[in-house]
Formats: sequence, C-alpha cells, structure tokens
Amino acid sequence: MKRFMGVSLLALCAAIPAQAGMVFGFTKITNNAPNNISSQLAVEVSDLGGGIVSFKVTNNVGTASNMAQIYWDETDSAMDLINFGTAGLSVVSGPGPVVDFSIGGTPAELPGGNNAGPAFESEFRVSADSPAPHHGLNHASDSLTVSFSLVAGKTYADVLSYMNAGTLRLGSHVTGIGTTGQSDGYVTVPGTTVPAPAAIALGAIGAAMAAAFRRSN
Repeated sequence: MKRFMGVSLLALCAAIPAQAGMVFGFTKITNNAPNNISSQLAVEVSDLGGGIVSFKVTNNVGTASNMAQIYWDETDSAMDLINFGTAGLSVVSGPGPVVDFSIGGTPAELPGGNNAGPAFESEFRVSADSPAPHHGLNHASDSLTVSFSLVAGKTYADVLSYMNAGTLRLGSHVTGIGTTGQSDGYVTVPGTTVPAPAAIALGAIGAAMAAAFRRSN
C-alpha cells in the first residue's frame, strides 16, 4: 500500500479542522443500477490550516453499495490549485471489513465520466485495496479522508469557490449497488454546500451561550 505523506501532514490530518467544513452532494451520471443512491454520498471539504485542505468522503448506507474509487478533476480554470503530490490518506472503519485505500489503482478514469458535463478527466485517484468490495466505503460509519497541500497563494476559499463552480469536482465509482449488484458513476454537484454537522453544533452552542448571557444581564 502506498502512503505519500510526511509526519507533519499526518499529524495535521488527525487534528480538528481549523475551519468548519462544507459538505457537497453527488449526482448519478450513469444508469446501470436501478437505484439512485445520490442522497447517501457526500464529501466534506475542510480547512486544516497551514495551506492544507481535506476531503472526507462518506457513504451513509441505506441501499447496499461500495465506494470503490474516488477521483479528482481540475478543469482548466482550476489548474494549479491542489498539489496532488502531497496526498495523505486516513480512514475510519465501521463494522465489518477494514476500510483501506491506496493512491492510484484501476480504472484510471471514472467509469461513465464522459456523461458528466463537461466530461470528467481524472487528475488524481485513490482505490480500495483488493478485494475492493471488502475495503471500500460500504457502511455509514466508514470514511476516507484525503488531504492535500494547496499550491502557494491558493486558499481554502478558492477550493470552495471552484467546487461551487464545478471547476473542481470529485467522482466516485460505486459498485455492488442494491440487489442487482451493478455499478454506477457519481460526480459532485456544484453549489450543494451545507455546513458540516460540527459547524451546526458549534452554532447552536454559540446561540445558547448568547441567550444565557442576555438572561444574566
């Protein structure tokens, strides 16, 4: 298994994000399986500080499925945003087989990527270790976090801007869907950001503290 991350970046991946993340949804771009599991798939994009961003991918399984490969696509307008050579991976496993991913793997391009608009062209990818059905994201409590350094002069705000514009996208090859066990391609949807649960919780705490302060004065 490949791991291309220094000790300092690993430590940052384990740290609490310096800025609450934003969550993006996915849309289905192929029609092999009868089930559309878009609502199960999400990526939380967070600022870890020091010019490092993380992408936490989850599959909130209701319908059986396995996120076997994750792809990144920078269109021309988003080029020179992410330094893909600094990638670091961390995983959280729920019940069942251990989640395990490595950089690279096959297929090299997102299956059905030509159906996306514009066509999805992979700049970077990670794949579940063999056997993929056992090591991908297939439980609600599983997660894969991939962290990167940004190119000098770029910021977390740039990442969110490009994600919202669709010029930076993630794609996933999802296998073993439903009772038919077929596979489909999914791509992130521009402008689908919502605050991560942690941010909502912090906001609620802040509101409660403000209310308590007002009552005491």
